[in-house]
Amino acid sequence: MRRRNLQQVFRYLIEIERASIQDIADHLNISRPTVLQAVRTLENKGLAEEDGKFQSDGGRRAKAVRCIPNAKYAVGIDITKNHVSLVVTDFTEKPIRQIRIAHPFEKSEEYRSFLHEELEKFLKDLPNAEGNLLGIGISVPGIINENNGYLLISNVLGIGEMSQEELTGKFSVKAILINDANAAGITEFLQDTAESIFYLGLNNSVGGAFFKGTKDSGAGINIMGRLFTGTHWHSAEAGHMVIHPGGKTCYCGKKGCADPYVSALTLSDHADGNLELFFQRLQEGDPECGRVWEAYLDDLAIVVDNIYTLFDCRVVIGGYVGNHIAPYIGILRDRVSSKNTFEKNASYLYAGMFHQEAPALGASIHIIEQYILSL
Repeated sequence: MRRRNLQQVFRYLIEIERASIQDIADHLNISRPTVLQAVRTLENKGLAEEDGKFQSDGGRRAKAVRCIPNAKYAVGIDITKNHVSLVVTDFTEKPIRQIRIAHPFEKSEEYRSFLHEELEKFLKDLPNAEGNLLGIGISVPGIINENNGYLLISNVLGIGEMSQEELTGKFSVKAILINDANAAGITEFLQDTAESIFYLGLNNSVGGAFFKGTKDSGAGINIMGRLFTGTHWHSAEAGHMVIHPGGKTCYCGKKGCADPYVSALTLSDHADGNLELFFQRLQEGDPECGRVWEAYLDDLAIVVDNIYTLFDCRVVIGGYVGNHIAPYIGILRDRVSSKNTFEKNASYLYAGMFHQEAPALGASIHIIEQYILSL
C-alpha cells in the first residue's frame, strides 16, 4: 500500500468523523481492498476504530469506521515579549484547551524552567495524554533558520542567535521553533479556500507570511513546503517595507518602515497602551482615536496595495489589530481599491478568522500535519 493512500484515508476520516469502507473508497477513488488495508493499518497504530454500523434499507449493514481524535496530541506555545500562550489540539486541529499567561520573556534558565512547569500544569488531566504527545511547536517573533531550528535574531524579544535547546532543553518530546507570523498564517491558510494567501500579522510588530500552491485535503499537507521563506528565511517581512521615506524610525533602524505606522502599538499608544480600549473609544466616537484611525487606515492601505501588487493573491489581516478589523474591512477595501493598478476593487482583502491564539494554534497544527505526512 502506498503511503499516500494511508494518508488520504486518515485525512478523510479526520474530516468526515465516521464512514464506511465503501464510502471512503468512493470518495477517494481508491479500491476497496486498499482502503480496507489502510484502515487495518490505522487500527493497528491506534488511530482508528470500528464505531458500530450504519442503518440499512435492506441487506447487511455496513460497519462504520472513525478516527480516534485524541489518539495523539500536539502543543503550540506562542512566546511574546510579555506573554506566553499555550494551546493543545488533537487530530481535529481545533484548540481543545488554551491559556494565556502574563510573563516577560528572558533568555535564562529560569524562563526555561517556567515554560516546562507551565506545560506540565497545562497538560495535567488531559485524557489519554500520557505517551501520546507528538511534539511541541514554539512560535517566536523572530527570524528562524528552518534548516537547523536556530533563532537568528528577534528584535522584539531583544536577543540575537539562540538555539532551540535554550528554550526546549527541559521538554521530554521534540520541539521546533517557528516564526510567529508563519505559525499564525498556517491557521488561515489551512482554512482558506484560496490557492495562495499573504498573511499580514499586525501585532506589536508587523510580520507576514506567504503561502502558495494548491492544498490537497485528501492527504497530509506539507505546510512548510507551501510557505515561501526566501533565501535567508526573512521573506514576507512586510513591516520593513518603506512606505514613508525619511519618516518615523523603525526598531530596525531604518526610517519610514511600515512597522511604526501600522503596528498595534500605533493605536494602543493613544489609549494608555490598551488596544481594546482604543477600539472602544473609537466606537464611542472619540475624536482623537478617530483621527489616529483614519491615518492608520491610509497607511495600512498602502501596505496592502504593495503586497497585492507583488503577490497578486488573497491578503488576510490578522494579529492584534486583525482581531478588531472585521467591522472596518469594507472601509479599508475602499481605500485599497483606489490604489489598485489592475482592477478597481479589493475583493481579495479579508479579516482573519483566527484571533489571539492563532500563532500557538498554528504551531500545534504544524506538528499534527508533520505526523500525518510521516504515516
